[in-house]
Amino acid sequence: MCKDKHSTVFVTASILGLGAVNFFLNPMCTAIFVPSYLVLLSIDFIKSISVIKFGKNPLWTWKMKDIGYLTLYTFCALTAMAATKAGISKLK
Repeated sequence: MCKDKHSTVFVTASILGLGAVNFFLNPMCTAIFVPSYLVLLSIDFIKSISVIKFGKNPLWTWKMKDIGYLTLYTFCALTAMAATKAGISKLK
């Protein structure tokens, strides 16, 4: 499944891992990003099932991998900023 070019396994695992790290630094950011990504993943799964069953694309079209990368990099930047802020406050 990871060898599929449309697979989101790497992005999902990375978001969950960053959520585990970020939970101790900034729980509000984790509470926003992790559930919202999982909801988007579930909506994409439902969209895929509807395309298979009915053969029609819904009104929206997106590539889940692109949205996943955008979410991952945003979440990674916020985690890096929270870790830097925590590290600087420990140095003071």
